[in-house]
Amino acid sequence: YRVRAVHDRGSSFFSDVGTGITGIDDLTQLLIDNLRITEFMYNPLDPNDGDEFIEIKNISQTETLDMSGVFLDNGRYAFPPGSSLDPTNFFVLVRDPAAFGIVHPGVAVGGVYAVDDTLSNSGETLWIKDDGSNDIVRFTYQGGNNDPNWYPTTDGGGYSMVSVDPNPVGGAPNLPVFWRASADIGGSPGADDPNPGFGTVVINELLAHQDLPSGDVVEFYNTGSSAVDLGGWYLSDEETSLRKYSFPPGTMIGASNYL
Repeated sequence: YRVRAVHDRGSSFFSDVGTGITGIDDLTQLLIDNLRITEFMYNPLDPNDGDEFIEIKNISQTETLDMSGVFLDNGRYAFPPGSSLDPTNFFVLVRDPAAFGIVHPGVAVGGVYAVDDTLSNSGETLWIKDDGSNDIVRFTYQGGNNDPNWYPTTDGGGYSMVSVDPNPVGGAPNLPVFWRASADIGGSPGADDPNPGFGTVVINELLAHQDLPSGDVVEFYNTGSSAVDLGGWYLSDEETSLRKYSFPPGTMIGASNYL
């Protein structure tokens, strides 16, 4: 850029050419670096999709984000002038505040869909842009019943989709590995989702078909250094029926032991 002074006696010569970064570029980069969709419920238990929600998070530990004019896909929501999101804070956008409040009492609702357009159960592209229409967040998810890699329990089973990393700096949200099903039915809007508690227990070996009286066998191994109580855990071979076998209370597997 070049500048010059203008007054009632005339104008000065232009200055030498200079360069600079405008404030809007700085603000856009802050949004790109720190604004994330960290959880969404696209097909809840409610057949009317009333408790559908999208959770947005500022993953920065120090930067407050200027959200003025930031808007979501399909006219779903636009942040009014003067809006901001403090460090590590959440903004929960809901479709139906009354239905959401029944399922999640006490969770603060940040905004309501401006357009009553439900999230697609079969999958769609979600995006967030700033007031200059720059892409801040963009990814495509698939419905779990269409693609089992995308967690069938999130597709009408009552679980939400949450980012594996609660503060994802990088990664590819277009891929199912970026996500997992929430630890609990209903999800955890407005908060980091709790650890699902898979711990250190793995399926170490299985015998899926044999004619011996002992029948089929599944072997578990505890890779950790502490015993794990499996009581209340479930085992299944069907993604849509996850409670086919229940471990009795007090079922323990010792450190570096098999079951």
